Amino acid sequence: MRARGFWVCLKSELWIAVRSFSTYLAILLPSAIAIIYLFMSRVAEVTAEAREQFANVEVPFGGDYSTGYGNLVDGMLVTLTCIVLVVTTYTAWTFANDCRTGTVRLLVTRVASRHAVVFAKVVTVHLLTIVALVFALAAAYFLAGSLWSYESVVEDGYELISEMEIQSEIFLGLGLALITIPASIALGMLVSVCANSPVQSTVITLAILVVYGFFQPYFGSLAEYCFLTFTPLLFDASYLREVSDIVRGFSDVYISDSTIRLNMWIPIVQVAGFCVLIYFITTRRRL
Repeated sequence: MRARGFWVCLKSELWIAVRSFSTYLAILLPSAIAIIYLFMSRVAEVTAEAREQFANVEVPFGGDYSTGYGNLVDGMLVTLTCIVLVVTTYTAWTFANDCRTGTVRLLVTRVASRHAVVFAKVVTVHLLTIVALVFALAAAYFLAGSLWSYESVVEDGYELISEMEIQSEIFLGLGLALITIPASIALGMLVSVCANSPVQSTVITLAILVVYGFFQPYFGSLAEYCFLTFTPLLFDASYLREVSDIVRGFSDVYISDSTIRLNMWIPIVQVAGFCVLIYFITTRRRL
């Protein structure tokens, strides 16, 4: 693959990103949403406890399911959903917008190849995603630890799940969710190189991300062969969503090993397929 002028394009993309308000908004918005969500969860919990005490209702004896780990996972889900939606639609917008303004044509005729322009944009979006993830996950972790306590789940004096097991499940669920993000970015770029305008590419990408969840139950077992099934979205079957119940001590949650293996490999295979399509479409499309 020819990538003439890649470093020039990458430095240009980073220069624009550092000086763009939309970049800071994309980085800070997921963190803000996670903070608001966790604060609202705590307020709702305190309100429910006060209502129970005022009504003199005896809370059934049992485990404490309001541990920090459960709320941390919920905050992670909200954060990752926001990040996926933001970075995927931004990727879909960026190349199509540069084609509309003539920026891509200018770069191609002077310093870079088409593939260098696309690759530089994809790398920039990945760097933006990493920064947003660091801020958002750190905010969720420290705030959940401040509002709740991180501890094992105990019921009737019996430890249902230890802290080590909880942390292991969280890391597994987070890793399986993160591995789908490059596939989401590649999907956004594929739509961007096919679309005729930035509005068209953004609308199509959002439609794919949102509408897929409605039709996913009709696909049955075939849904496990699409990376969007495992991507944290409004409607999904990601393992991290199941972890939210696991860390609260619900023992009836079961995820097969084959599903976890598909979650690990399907996004990688589909990223490769998207990259091949992006390469050939970018080579032949009119600028």
